[in-house]
Amino acid sequence: MSDHVKLWRKIRKWRWFHDDHCLRLFIHMLLEANEEPSDFMGHRVGRGEFVAGRGKLSGDTGIAEHLVRTRMLWMRGKEIDWRTIETEERSYSIITLLNYDEHQREPVPEAPKPPRPPTEYQKKVAAAKRKPYSKDFEEWWPHYMVGAKGGAWFGWLEAVNKPPVEEIIANTIQYKAYCKSAGRLVADGQGYMRQRYFDTEWSHEAQGTKPEQEEGLRYGL
Repeated sequence: MSDHVKLWRKIRKWRWFHDDHCLRLFIHMLLEANEEPSDFMGHRVGRGEFVAGRGKLSGDTGIAEHLVRTRMLWMRGKEIDWRTIETEERSYSIITLLNYDEHQREPVPEAPKPPRPPTEYQKKVAAAKRKPYSKDFEEWWPHYMVGAKGGAWFGWLEAVNKPPVEEIIANTIQYKAYCKSAGRLVADGQGYMRQRYFDTEWSHEAQGTKPEQEEGLRYGL
């Protein structure tokens, strides 16, 4: 027998919840009831049942016997029922908690959800991870080295119709020099590739900007 029973919160709305004797008696019955069927002097005592009498229930709970009888009659038909068995020595009652299985059953574990199919983006990332770096990429990367190399490699694969690596390297050098002069953050390698910055002329004249120092002088800083 396990060390605990389940007590539903909705018991607070039970019709006998505010009767101390009834509540104490019912909780005692929950604790006494079988979790597994058993045998008592040749009689089957099923799950949610136990053998007792009013005298024993009175002694176990400290509730007077006549009050035990009254509360059992209150609960009979909805919460509990009982049947009498005869032995050579005396009569016994097998008390049944009518909704025992409903309240004490183990929750059925939810079936694991099937894994979601990977998105097209995830498929591309996985393919990029499996593909070794190309010679051109390895030649370009030392000139950039901003952000994650793996991300830059993914951007490199996504960027189609790229110019020769020599032109990309020249553009990279120009782009980083422009960012330094303009006080602009350098994009990571993946962003550089995905935004196709290598197709852009990175000069102040082409961008319509001025070096950061000149901008400062213009505003009297």
